[in-house]
Amino acid sequence: GTGIFDAARTLYREAIPLALDPNDAAAAFSYAERSRTRVGQLATAAEMQKRLRGSGAAIVEIVALDGELAAFALTENGLTFARHPIDEKELARLTSAASRGERKACAQLYDAVLRSSESAFAKARHLIIVADPILDGVPFGALYDSATQSHLVERIAVSMALSASSLQARPHTRPGTILAVALPSGEGTGSIALPRASRELADVQA
Repeated sequence: GTGIFDAARTLYREAIPLALDPNDAAAAFSYAERSRTRVGQLATAAEMQKRLRGSGAAIVEIVALDGELAAFALTENGLTFARHPIDEKELARLTSAASRGERKACAQLYDAVLRSSESAFAKARHLIIVADPILDGVPFGALYDSATQSHLVERIAVSMALSASSLQARPHTRPGTILAVALPSGEGTGSIALPRASRELADVQA
């Protein structure tokens, strides 16, 4: 693109490795956030740590740079980063193959994108991925860990976000009402009856 936002995004992307070289992960993370679609007010790494406190969630933000991927792993306990060299054409090939469900590509992308961040989300209950636009179409939950022989979604709940700053912490409150819904089943509906569906709804309502 040639618009003002495209120029700014390019400048921020160029600033990321300059911040990473002296190991200033917080500054590099801020540049990564500035390069994304602006959703809400920009948050620093320290502010995001406060938002994550008590949530059991971890954020992995992935940025494609010139000849490499940078992955920022953010939890309530800190921020880490890792760099993985990869050619842009190879990354595009893996993205395309993974979107078609090819296991080998899903395993290679896991190694390139998430392997270095495993320790950060190992104890988390929820992994939120902020992916570079070049990774659009990648089914992150289906990425395959050849070491454990499991897909990512088998180990942890996975969701996506446009940016880390767009995520807001919400206090846990006890609901005042509950809505229980069951699909119709059995004769005349074209679906198989679930024998305990009504009992399970009654238990939830109780």
